[in-house]
Amino acid sequence: MVNRRGFLKNLSAGGAGAILPSRLFASSPSRTLLRYPYIQDVRGTSAVILWTTLEDGAGLVVFTRDGKEYFYAPAKKRYFPTDETRLPNPFYQYRADLTNLLPDSNYQCQVLMDDLNLVEKDAVYFHTRPAGPFRFLAYGDSGMGTDGQLEVARLMGREAVDLVIHTGDIAYMNGTYEEFETRHFKYYWDQMRHVPYYPSFGNHEYYTDGGNPCLAVHAVPWELVPEEDRGRYYSFDWGNVHFIALDTNLPLEKATTDIRTGKMLDWLESDLQSTSQFWRIPFFHHPPFATGPNVNDPHSILVRRSVVPILDRHEVEAVFDGHEHSYQRSRPIRNNSLADAGVGTVYITTGGGGAWLYRVDPSALLATGESCYHYVRAEVNGYCMTLETIRSDGKIIDRAVLEPKPTLSSITRLSSLSSEPNAASELGDPIRIHGRHLAAMESAATAAPLPTRLSEVVVDRKGQALGLWKVSSREIIAVLPFGTTGDVEIRVTTPNGSATAVVEIPRRPGTRRR
Repeated sequence: MVNRRGFLKNLSAGGAGAILPSRLFASSPSRTLLRYPYIQDVRGTSAVILWTTLEDGAGLVVFTRDGKEYFYAPAKKRYFPTDETRLPNPFYQYRADLTNLLPDSNYQCQVLMDDLNLVEKDAVYFHTRPAGPFRFLAYGDSGMGTDGQLEVARLMGREAVDLVIHTGDIAYMNGTYEEFETRHFKYYWDQMRHVPYYPSFGNHEYYTDGGNPCLAVHAVPWELVPEEDRGRYYSFDWGNVHFIALDTNLPLEKATTDIRTGKMLDWLESDLQSTSQFWRIPFFHHPPFATGPNVNDPHSILVRRSVVPILDRHEVEAVFDGHEHSYQRSRPIRNNSLADAGVGTVYITTGGGGAWLYRVDPSALLATGESCYHYVRAEVNGYCMTLETIRSDGKIIDRAVLEPKPTLSSITRLSSLSSEPNAASELGDPIRIHGRHLAAMESAATAAPLPTRLSEVVVDRKGQALGLWKVSSREIIAVLPFGTTGDVEIRVTTPNGSATAVVEIPRRPGTRRR
């Protein structure tokens, strides 16, 4: 049995990193494929496939998990006239929504138009969201059609990864439909046919019709985003990571000048408050702390003043941004100052995807940097995220390991666990521990006696490990021995470190002090 990473590697071998030689795909005598089918918005039980053709027709995706049972997803279509796109010919864009999929599973797809195959068998495939470890790539400021972009695209195409995030400035110079076709899809189509790309808006995307071409060619998550802003910012989960794409252009301007129409910052606050994922990874275009020609960019200043405080309040672990055409990794930062490792936020500026390069200036907040074409590869494995930066010559120029330490905010006594299968009288005196980075994955005990370790988390009092009922990234329910009273010091230990706090346990009526 080939595992998920082996499946991706095997199927991408041979054609990996291939660059589309022409904007047109000759696919059949009667159908002209303009944009090769590409994967978007992959979830645990659904995915989206987009493609474009010159001709009108009925689009259909046939997909299978095992090669025995086949399912069908009819495509919706949208007509793009020349007066909208400024391209020589009108075209049709097709969207097929694949639903009722199984999580963490491989799917092969056949893309049809009027019962004619548009692509070779099993050329389009993907893997639904896994629950465990995964890899992703991050890059930005790419679409300029340079040799640097070509070199980076070829290296990225050879990576066996689950998803790609883009930090903006996808199609230079003006984010037109033509530039998206020739300076984005032309370079990454071979990877996009099996790996979903998740974009964020750069300033160059706004130079054409307020970014509408960028909106039109992507399908991204939209739930809980204000209707007027859908597609410009969004969030999604992958493994134990909560990704957040922000638009630090017009939505940020509106949110900082007119709260009646600018809703992104309120949405961000709510989004971070509601997620229970261990990792929270925002990505956007304008960097708050990177150095170079754009250090005083008004939008970067807006990010530093209005976005960073929200990220600090929620103890976000890492941020990916662009705009500075270089690679930079900050030291851990909290409240605009240096913080301890495992406590502050690390800002990764990846703006070397293909546009002309900028200098990197010295800064007390900078851990390392280089003016070079590159991308970042990230591997997430439970409590640990490993970042490797690959230069266009294939050399790894930076490696960093992020391991967020646990923090405690409160400990409260529960009256009982009566809502659970076992009552408190059978287990002990339960307490609820609130904090951050407590458990990489949510887990719960299934029966008494309770385990003293769940998801690699241990809670102790004076060296005595407590029984654990539930653990998650933000909450632990543990059980003290019967009759425990007074000021009790509780310590939570994870693979990344430990944190302690004191809770006062009053004596229950009819019990003795222990």
